Amino acid sequence: MPEEFTPSQTPTLETTIVPSQASESVKPESVKSDRVADFEKISRIISPYFTVLVGLYLYESNFWIGFLFIGLGMFALLKISIADIKKAIAAIKSFFGLQEEL
Repeated sequence: MPEEFTPSQTPTLETTIVPSQASESVKPESVKSDRVADFEKISRIISPYFTVLVGLYLYESNFWIGFLFIGLGMFALLKISIADIKKAIAAIKSFFGLQEEL
Protein backbone atom coordinates (compact mmCIF):
# COMPACT_ATOMS: atom_id res chain seq x y z
CA MET A 1 0.00 0.00 0.00
CA PRO A 2 1.42 3.47 -0.87
CA GLU A 3 2.38 5.75 1.93
CA GLU A 4 0.08 8.61 2.72
CA PHE A 5 1.67 11.76 4.01
CA THR A 6 0.08 14.14 6.39
CA PRO A 7 0.56 17.88 5.74
CA SER A 8 3.37 18.08 8.27
CA GLN A 9 5.14 15.11 6.70
CA THR A 10 4.89 16.21 3.06
CA PRO A 11 8.34 16.14 1.51
CA THR A 12 9.48 19.49 0.22
CA LEU A 13 11.30 19.88 -3.04
CA GLU A 14 13.44 22.90 -2.38
CA THR A 15 16.00 22.97 -5.12
CA THR A 16 17.64 26.01 -6.47
CA ILE A 17 17.89 26.40 -10.19
CA VAL A 18 21.37 27.45 -11.21
CA PRO A 19 21.78 28.74 -14.77
CA SER A 20 24.30 26.88 -16.79
CA GLN A 21 27.36 28.52 -18.27
CA ALA A 22 25.90 28.26 -21.79
CA SER A 23 22.94 30.50 -20.97
CA GLU A 24 25.23 33.27 -19.68
CA SER A 25 27.05 33.55 -22.99
CA VAL A 26 26.04 36.12 -25.61
CA LYS A 27 22.90 35.10 -27.44
CA PRO A 28 22.92 35.16 -31.26
CA GLU A 29 19.76 37.31 -31.29
CA SER A 30 21.50 40.18 -29.49
CA VAL A 31 24.49 39.99 -31.82
CA LYS A 32 22.16 39.98 -34.80
CA SER A 33 20.20 42.96 -33.51
CA ASP A 34 23.45 44.87 -32.93
CA ARG A 35 24.50 44.15 -36.50
CA VAL A 36 21.13 45.27 -37.82
CA ALA A 37 21.32 48.47 -35.78
CA ASP A 38 24.81 49.18 -37.13
CA PHE A 39 23.67 48.51 -40.68
CA GLU A 40 20.71 50.86 -40.24
CA LYS A 41 23.00 53.62 -38.97
CA ILE A 42 25.33 53.20 -41.94
CA SER A 43 22.51 53.10 -44.46
CA ARG A 44 20.99 56.31 -43.00
CA ILE A 45 24.30 58.02 -43.69
CA ILE A 46 24.96 56.57 -47.15
CA SER A 47 21.48 56.55 -48.73
CA PRO A 48 21.15 60.34 -49.33
CA TYR A 49 24.51 60.40 -51.10
CA PHE A 50 23.47 57.43 -53.23
CA THR A 51 20.19 59.19 -54.11
CA VAL A 52 22.07 62.31 -55.24
CA LEU A 53 24.49 60.21 -57.31
CA VAL A 54 21.62 58.40 -59.02
CA GLY A 55 20.01 61.77 -59.70
CA LEU A 56 23.23 63.08 -61.25
CA TYR A 57 23.46 59.99 -63.45
CA LEU A 58 19.83 60.28 -64.57
CA TYR A 59 20.08 64.04 -65.05
CA GLU A 60 21.69 63.61 -68.49
CA SER A 61 19.07 61.26 -69.90
CA ASN A 62 15.95 62.56 -68.12
CA PHE A 63 16.14 66.04 -66.64
CA TRP A 64 13.00 65.89 -64.46
CA ILE A 65 13.66 62.51 -62.83
CA GLY A 66 17.30 63.44 -62.22
CA PHE A 67 16.28 66.80 -60.76
CA LEU A 68 13.75 65.03 -58.49
CA PHE A 69 16.34 62.56 -57.19
CA ILE A 70 18.91 65.31 -56.63
CA GLY A 71 16.34 67.39 -54.74
CA LEU A 72 15.20 64.48 -52.58
CA GLY A 73 18.78 63.55 -51.79
CA MET A 74 19.63 67.12 -50.85
CA PHE A 75 16.59 67.35 -48.58
CA ALA A 76 17.66 64.12 -46.90
CA LEU A 77 21.25 65.33 -46.49
CA LEU A 78 20.12 68.62 -44.98
CA LYS A 79 17.48 66.82 -42.88
CA ILE A 80 14.66 69.00 -44.18
CA SER A 81 11.19 67.58 -43.60
CA ILE A 82 7.79 68.37 -45.08
CA ALA A 83 6.89 70.21 -41.87
CA ASP A 84 9.95 72.47 -42.32
CA ILE A 85 8.90 73.24 -45.89
CA LYS A 86 5.34 74.06 -44.77
CA LYS A 87 6.70 76.42 -42.08
CA ALA A 88 8.91 78.17 -44.64
CA ILE A 89 5.99 78.62 -47.07
CA ALA A 90 3.81 79.99 -44.25
CA ALA A 91 6.57 82.42 -43.25
CA ILE A 92 6.93 83.65 -46.83
CA LYS A 93 3.16 84.08 -47.16
CA SER A 94 2.96 86.01 -43.90
CA PHE A 95 5.87 88.23 -44.96
CA PHE A 96 4.04 89.24 -48.14
CA GLY A 97 0.70 89.50 -46.34
CA LEU A 98 -0.86 86.63 -48.25
CA GLN A 99 -1.53 84.49 -45.18
CA GLU A 100 -5.21 83.66 -44.76
CA GLU A 101 -6.41 84.64 -41.31
CA LEU A 102 -8.68 82.17 -39.58
